[in-house]
Formats: sequence, C-alpha cells, structure tokens
Amino acid sequence: MIKHQEAKNKKTVWIKSKYPGIRYRLHATRKHGLAFDRYYVLTYKHDGKTRSEALGWASAGVTLDDAIDAMAEIKGNKRTGVGPDTLAEKKTLTLEAKQAYTDRLRAEQEAAAAELKENITLTVVFKSQYLPHARDNKKQLSVDNEEHLFKNWINPVIGNKPLKDISAFDCERVKKRMRTSGKSDRTIEYVLAVLRQVFTFARKFKIFMGNNPVLEVDKPKYDNRKQRFLTHEETELLMLALKSRSKQLYQIAMVSLHTGLRAGEIFALTWRGYGF
Repeated sequence: MIKHQEAKNKKTVWIKSKYPGIRYRLHATRKHGLAFDRYYVLTYKHDGKTRSEALGWASAGVTLDDAIDAMAEIKGNKRTGVGPDTLAEKKTLTLEAKQAYTDRLRAEQEAAAAELKENITLTVVFKSQYLPHARDNKKQLSVDNEEHLFKNWINPVIGNKPLKDISAFDCERVKKRMRTSGKSDRTIEYVLAVLRQVFTFARKFKIFMGNNPVLEVDKPKYDNRKQRFLTHEETELLMLALKSRSKQLYQIAMVSLHTGLRAGEIFALTWRGYGF
C-alpha cells in the first residue's frame, strides 16, 4: 500500500523485483485482478551502456515469469552470441515471425482455394451455382426440366468429374448412354443444351476458364416434322365443319386442298382480270 501511495504521489516510482534487472511500476488507478496493474521493464548492460526496455502491462498478459524468461534469454544469447541480445530485437524477430506465419497461412489458404476451384466438379457447379442463377432468370418449368435431365442423364456419367477434366469424349458417353436407353434425338439435344449452358455459365462467372467441350460434339440429327394424309372421309368431314363455321375459311381450305398452297401463299394471291 505504501509503495502504491508513493506511485500516486510521485510522477514515476519504479519497484525492483527480487530478480536482478527486472522492475515494475504500478498504475495509479487501474487494477488487474485484486492488485494494481503492473508495468514491467527490463534493465541490463548492452555494448557497455545501461539499456532499459519495456516488456508491457500485466493487464496485457505480461507476467513476472515472462520477464524472468525474457531476461534469461537475452543474457543467454549475449553469452553465446546466438539470437537476439536485446528485447527490441527479440520483439522485432517475433513480429517478423508472426508476419511470416500470417503470410504463409494466407498463401496456403489461397493455394487451397485455387486447388478447390481448379478441381470443382460439374455437380457442385450445377447445384450450388448454376441452378440458383437459373431460378432467378428462367421459368420454373424450364429449371425443373433441366434439373431432371441433369439428374438422370448427366450426373450419373460425368457429375463427379472436375470441369477441367470433362472432354468431348465424355459428352459422347452421355449421348451413348441415352441412345442405349432408347431416348429420342430431341431429348439428347436437350441434355447437351443443358450441359453446354452449365459450361457457358461457369466461363462467364470465372468459375472455369477452359474450353466448352460440348461445342465439339455433333448434335443429333432428327426430323421433327409429322407427315400424315387425310382420308377421303376425313377430308369431307373437315370441309363440312369448316363450311359451317366460315365460308371464307372453307374457300381457303379448298384452295389449299386442291393446289397444295400454304396459308401464306394463299393470302398473297391477287385477282387478275383478262380484260374481256
């Protein structure tokens, strides 16, 4: 109590510990635990001069044992000529070590992130990034259809492959599996379109910077036209139905029936007189 009163009455009062070169002063008001906060300082000879260096406040985590260890390390380094022989040099090396650790940790994290991006799989991109984007920009029915096609035809074949490893040959494998299952050329084209859009999306948002392998795959050739001829009975029924609804529509259909002209060609017809 007397020592602390002295610290309050005077500008700075240093209190020597029982360990040579280690002293401290008490904070005038601030407490650390039950006692007043302590500020530790080391004093020792360096290059023939007395050197005093602050170690820090007890409230900042500095203890008497820390001061003892620091003094022992400085004296030992001075004696052997190896390592920092001042507290300032020790702190500098500690900061450099912390910075080196931080830099190494950041480099490792960046390398891990780069490797993760490099090896990101088709399924991860489709589910976690492509689908949410599609739901915000497409009709729900279209998104549901794409999800169904991916789940049933793309994912089982190449879903677990990284985007960078998927080739045109892998896309052909998807085609072959669908053909073997009896799927139509039109359905195969839809599946390839979904796959192509996923790669286009990945390139656009810098998820993947390679080539789009689907562009190297030949699209299935199919004829989506339906050819069917009406029977004589069906023709008569059709014409009767048209005539009952609209004379003009009946006449147009009659011209088409006998000439084979399409609607646009019939509408373009003009009347030409012969001047009799």
